[in-house]
Amino acid sequence: MQSSDMAPVPPPAARHNPLKTALVWLLELNRPVPQRTEDELAAEVERNYNWNFAVNLLDGTWFLFGISFISSTTILPLFLSKLTTAPLAFGILAVTAQAGWFLPQIFTANLMERLARRGCKTIILEEGAVCGLAKLHSFGSELIRSECAKRWWDEMYQRWAETLDLVVLLEASVPTLLQRVRSRGQQFEIGQMTDEEAMKYLASIRVAQGKVLSALTAIPGGPQILRVNSEDCTLDHIALLMR
Repeated sequence: MQSSDMAPVPPPAARHNPLKTALVWLLELNRPVPQRTEDELAAEVERNYNWNFAVNLLDGTWFLFGISFISSTTILPLFLSKLTTAPLAFGILAVTAQAGWFLPQIFTANLMERLARRGCKTIILEEGAVCGLAKLHSFGSELIRSECAKRWWDEMYQRWAETLDLVVLLEASVPTLLQRVRSRGQQFEIGQMTDEEAMKYLASIRVAQGKVLSALTAIPGGPQILRVNSEDCTLDHIALLMR
């Protein structure tokens, strides 16, 4: 008679996620964090200040210098004009250039949220998902704005509602926003627009941003919205509100 005993089946190998492994290595999440006092942290910041300032200054300078050779407001439209004069192509170029800044954050946020933290208390995103989703809402393809994409939008809203704790909305009138953008060295897609076109663009973004924020706050556990009238507030006052 054959024995009914069976050798134990070894557990399946753990699934390997190359992207997660790369992020853990890049962010040094496995590196132990030494405990420091406030005075020790302040001394370390002061000790590395000159080095960090110089490196960040050079990094920003060379990055802006390099990216100017493929500027989406000057160089790329010039190349595109040699191929076509269709307004749609230039519109797609501007949207694609902006999407490159925001779409990666949308798709990697959920992965980053699941990574183990190294004692971080606050992560600050400038513009980030709210602005990216608003631009997709206003200027995305017909497919992304159709009912066919509703499930995708619901999933994005759910993920970001679980990720964000607080959204600080610096409010200002559209003319004030346009004036601030025009005063910058890098105006992105607005640089090729007339003032009238730019004001319509900013107004459209504002409406879409409101819809995105309403969707996020409608989800239980969604982020709080701190609205600040930036026309009447100084930077010191805004910093005080954030405490």
